[in-house]
Amino acid sequence: MFKKLKDKEVYKKYKKLKDNPQKSAKISLAFWLILFVILILFARVNVNHVSNNDSRNNKQYSVNRYEYVYSNEKVKVFGYYYNSKQLFTVGNEKYYYNGSNVYIESNHNMSLVPEFNLDILKIDYSFLSKLKSGINSVKKDSFDRYIIPLTNFVSLFDGDTPVDLSGIDNYNIIVDEYFEDNNLIMVKVDLSSYYNYRGTENDGILTIDFYNINNINDFTKEYERILRVIK
Repeated sequence: MFKKLKDKEVYKKYKKLKDNPQKSAKISLAFWLILFVILILFARVNVNHVSNNDSRNNKQYSVNRYEYVYSNEKVKVFGYYYNSKQLFTVGNEKYYYNGSNVYIESNHNMSLVPEFNLDILKIDYSFLSKLKSGINSVKKDSFDRYIIPLTNFVSLFDGDTPVDLSGIDNYNIIVDEYFEDNNLIMVKVDLSSYYNYRGTENDGILTIDFYNINNINDFTKEYERILRVIK
């Protein structure tokens, strides 16, 4: 009963305001202003979300030099990347990759490593960009997830090596990308399906940390000079 009386009082006040043209106009104006502000705020949130995603995508295709750390259950690699050439350290040994061959450095001397095998270094920034091409990401709270068909990964990772892709259509590689200020800072790659396909031991999640993107000096000139002297 009390509620009904209260509702009647509210209705009476509303009717008085409505019958007063001046007050009614002010109420309508206030209502539309509030609605307008809400719409502007909503639009800004959407624009910022889209611009953040666009800036992420743009940055992913304009990177050619950076510092990195690769790590999984078996190995940890510290290095620098400059236009497809890499200078990196595994354990206490320093190596230089000139795009074709791997050399080990010792006392400013360079020696060719004939059968160097550290395939994870092929998963560089450029490789990831090609791998994700045409794949839509799934947005998570702190990262973007890409579900890559295993066939796509094998074709790109193994290159010209003849492979049998039959029977792997339903398997995927999971790539999670983490950003800070729209800059890629870390990638986690779940290669479990690839290890199973190859019949090799699972090395666990591959984590790649990126630093100083597009802010690395050209370290290749000195190493190329040393190689010319050796040859």
